[in-house]
Amino acid sequence: MNFDLQRFSDTGYLKDNLQGFVPKSIAADIIADIVRGSSVMRLSTVQPMTSETQKFPVMTAGPGAYWVGETERIKTSVAEWIFPELVAKKIAVIVPCSREKLEDTTINVFGVVRPYIAEAFYKAIDSACLFGTNSPFAKNIFGVASAAGNVIAEETNPKLDLDISDVMALVENGGLDVNGFVAGYDLKNSLRKLRDGNGNQLYVTGVDSSTLYSQPIEFSRNGAWDKTRVRAIAGDWKYS
Repeated sequence: MNFDLQRFSDTGYLKDNLQGFVPKSIAADIIADIVRGSSVMRLSTVQPMTSETQKFPVMTAGPGAYWVGETERIKTSVAEWIFPELVAKKIAVIVPCSREKLEDTTINVFGVVRPYIAEAFYKAIDSACLFGTNSPFAKNIFGVASAAGNVIAEETNPKLDLDISDVMALVENGGLDVNGFVAGYDLKNSLRKLRDGNGNQLYVTGVDSSTLYSQPIEFSRNGAWDKTRVRAIAGDWKYS
């Protein structure tokens, strides 16, 4: 297998000199591993980008319909739009490796380091998106929710499932549905004990995913979760 060494330009930007020695097939596998490992990416909506910045329309209020009599004039109605701007930021990791090791036929170097590269990426993504840790962005999910007062203190109710229901109500009061949760691993045991009035489990585990109140729940498995701040986050992840 032949590799091209990455060369750094003193006069140009790295983004304009994208040369490297990670084979394309391995790079594709790393990206797939990142998507599978990131709790935020598994729940969120993907917005394709063709440039470093991109605006896209989001309807905040749809047009209204009215009952109209035979002689009445039909009213007009307009939709309300906002145009948020997505800004792409670079995330990178460097794994030093000697040429001798790369050419060693007794070990698949990229196969060994691939999961660790992916883990480094999705840990950085989740910690930045959820809590703003080492983030180049001004906002994060926990920060926005806290600033808006959309927080329910644990043990506000006698049972955990009632606390979670109150958290869901905060989202629903804004006219949105909760379509997913993110939580830390330390919450799993408490969730397994939850039952509805018929004795059925509220938290249902699956092969690839688990559900809570019939909505998917992701557990941040990569060290990105800050359990000192929050036990779980509920939301409409189309807007994350």
